[in-house]
Amino acid sequence: MTERDPLFDGTPGLPEVDRLQSLLAPLKTEVAPPPLPSRAPWWRRPSVLSAAATLAAGLVLTVLVAGPEHSEVGDARQLTPPAPAIGGAGQDRSLERAGTTEPADFAPTTSRPEDKRKPVPREGQRGGGGEDVAPRSTAPPAGEPEYMPLGAAPVELLTHHEGNVHHPQMSPDGSELVYEVHYPAEKRTELWLAGMEGRALAGDPVMLVPKSLGDPSPDGSGKRSAHSFGWAPTGSPHKYAYTVRDSDGSQQVYIDEWSGLIAEGVNRTPTWDPTEARFVFTSNRTGRGDLYLWDGGAELQLTFDETHAELYPSWAPAGNKIAFVRAGRGQSQVMVLDVHHLNSVPLVNFSGKDSTRPSFSPDGGRVAFLSNKGTDSVMRFGLWVVEAKPGSTARNIGRSVRIPSRGALSWTPDGRGLIGVIDAPEQGDPIAIFPIDGGPPRIVSTGTVRNRDPRLHVVDDAWRLLFTSQEAVASDRDWHRMFVYDIPR
Repeated sequence: MTERDPLFDGTPGLPEVDRLQSLLAPLKTEVAPPPLPSRAPWWRRPSVLSAAATLAAGLVLTVLVAGPEHSEVGDARQLTPPAPAIGGAGQDRSLERAGTTEPADFAPTTSRPEDKRKPVPREGQRGGGGEDVAPRSTAPPAGEPEYMPLGAAPVELLTHHEGNVHHPQMSPDGSELVYEVHYPAEKRTELWLAGMEGRALAGDPVMLVPKSLGDPSPDGSGKRSAHSFGWAPTGSPHKYAYTVRDSDGSQQVYIDEWSGLIAEGVNRTPTWDPTEARFVFTSNRTGRGDLYLWDGGAELQLTFDETHAELYPSWAPAGNKIAFVRAGRGQSQVMVLDVHHLNSVPLVNFSGKDSTRPSFSPDGGRVAFLSNKGTDSVMRFGLWVVEAKPGSTARNIGRSVRIPSRGALSWTPDGRGLIGVIDAPEQGDPIAIFPIDGGPPRIVSTGTVRNRDPRLHVVDDAWRLLFTSQEAVASDRDWHRMFVYDIPR
């Protein structure tokens, strides 16, 4: 049995603060971050959305998600009774402090409305209890949520693993699917790949094992863990890359159709440029954990910070910038790196707080991230959005949102919202779309509970949602399982 893998972000009950510290441990980060620079040498000055523009954008999103053309679906199958009030609809969101916008306090929640849909049918699986779901904050985001119309029932993608399924990712062309399976008793993680036909798996999943590694555990049943998978962009000579961790603590990056491994130092989290066959990853071969670029076998160091670790990189759609987390033991901040000039600047200074999991909007104009600023606990994180220009005002659009097992929250394809899980166990941890320009979250009516890791993909003009869910009551199947659901539009 191996020691707990600090890279497995889906460990139940492990706060993001502890995850950041465990990630920093092998990178030897020991000192608090110095003051962040305030200059913005090559971006425009801060701009703040006007109230009129925000209201107009919010109205556009409402029409898009639940417009009159879909009203008959909502009328026929809308969840009843309506969602309980979990905060004042007219809460003041204009309180600005130190370059941020904080929502006002909200009223305590009531119980979750009963879902009239029958539970999703599933085949039985042999196996005992999975990991317990650790109690979390029950505070929902500000504003009264709205339920989206019901579509066809979600379909379970049957895999029959006796472990927890996490972080499903569809390939760029929608023909394949990769997901992680975590075995709590063994503290081990595996990667599995399967074909996709419509909303079903095509054939049996196959475990990914690097051919170049061979023994000691080629079947994945030993002390090796594979995780942090990333699909390469369409047209790349490589299909994917992922991280492999062995029992000695070494972490190497395996690249499909490449003869070697990135093996110098501790290396992890390959994140592909959406425009080219290259990726960025974190390595501790220099500093406390710097970002490196892998490009056809050549490796270029991108950051040169000897005091902090750079984690959770995320590319801009144009491939010219990378958002990442600059982490230390005192705080963690979201930064943006100009790939051409190797210049890193902070987006927002949340002094003494942890900000994490950044992601660019589809047009590259905004960055979303999670932060414990403005919450009553360092373990509770809200969802924030900021213009991709240093010094811009960050806005809180989700009061209490669960951190994904890996990576960042998923943007809607139109860039008008983000999809995530409301941190509200008594309501079943519902999946919701958070409008970026204000307004209440739009709960996606999947009829499932204890939801995790929602990711949106566009398949044949449909918004296809992949996510995992766990049984609400004791049963012989309490592992997290994988589902697919087409969001009505």
